[in-house]
Amino acid sequence: MKKFQDSQGGQWEVDLTIGNIFRVKDVSNGRFDLFEPKKEVDGVPLGQLLDESDAVSWELLCHLIEPQAELKKLTIPEFGKLMAADCWPVARRIFFEAWIDFFQSLQRPDKALPLEKLAKYQAKALELVKAKLDDQRLKDLDPKVYAKMQSALNSSFSQSLDSLESTLAPSPGDDSTK
Repeated sequence: MKKFQDSQGGQWEVDLTIGNIFRVKDVSNGRFDLFEPKKEVDGVPLGQLLDESDAVSWELLCHLIEPQAELKKLTIPEFGKLMAADCWPVARRIFFEAWIDFFQSLQRPDKALPLEKLAKYQAKALELVKAKLDDQRLKDLDPKVYAKMQSALNSSFSQSLDSLESTLAPSPGDDSTK
């Protein structure tokens, strides 16, 4: 059984037994049928949707861990407070690994393979994004943006000063001899 930790070190199991899969399907009113990763949910295959949407993945994870949360006398919002941002990617990865293992154990490579590919592509996409963030062109952009911001601020400030100074000039009808 695969596990992940919350921010306080609490252990949570991703329990993908047949019974738990049916329970999740039932409590989600059929929305999360983990037997069918290609079944469309919100117009997108479930596996793809869980890969792409943090919100939908969170919804599913909450259904999965709900019995454990009840045993620990925690509500789902309390569980959510325990899930720091750095816990979330681990929990998602653990879920996908457990889902893949479930289909492999069922001897359903036809359902495991697309999920394996999704997980592989997700990891590769993260690697590519991180590499782009280290791109020198991005680092060179910062001073250019700061210079542009400073120039715009200087121009705006000069216009504001000019406007304020113009209020000191005599206005029509003023008697400048007094």
